[in-house]
Amino acid sequence: MNNEILPNDYRETLNLIIQKIQLAQQKAVISANITLLDLYWDIGNVILNKKKEQGWGAKVIETLSKDITSAFPGAKGYSSRNLKYMSQFAKTYSNYLDVKDELSKVSWSHNLVLMSKVKDENERNWYINETIKNGWARSVLIHQIEYGLYDRSTTEEKIHNFPKTLPPVQFELAVQTLKDPYIFDFLTLSKQYKEKDLEDHTPKSLMSENLKFKKV
Repeated sequence: MNNEILPNDYRETLNLIIQKIQLAQQKAVISANITLLDLYWDIGNVILNKKKEQGWGAKVIETLSKDITSAFPGAKGYSSRNLKYMSQFAKTYSNYLDVKDELSKVSWSHNLVLMSKVKDENERNWYINETIKNGWARSVLIHQIEYGLYDRSTTEEKIHNFPKTLPPVQFELAVQTLKDPYIFDFLTLSKQYKEKDLEDHTPKSLMSENLKFKKV
């Protein structure tokens, strides 16, 4: 057993390192969430355009869902229902590049709640800001919307546009984002999916074009 006396500043140094680790974890979660939302918006935009140009319907979306899931076994984020949500996401945020920094600070599950329950853009922005500021879990966000917190707040408290400087994402909200089933599914796939698995499930028509796949 080591009986060495710890330096006087040991506890302070330990806390500093813990804070640095938490900050790094927070940044990693935010980065992963940004990547996920970028992907979902891109997919949603493709589907949205196909609906307009070629009249894609529900059956085509269902087939697309099955084929994507076949290409990526184990991935659960590409159900026909979630593909429709991606399309709605792209339609709701046609100005995605202007607001992605704010949207990426809350999980996909948070965004689903906001899209389905809040139609007014200013009100949606307000709830996003409050979620970030207070570290609301998805269930808390639902409760606040159903309670009508936006309507109950004073005019001075209502924020109609995103402020120039958003409050920093709280660590608890970052932890909740990591636990979001969609991002968990996304990160698990990126870790476990092997090059051989991808090649085994890639359509021959694509393989014939000599496309090279790299590990995620």
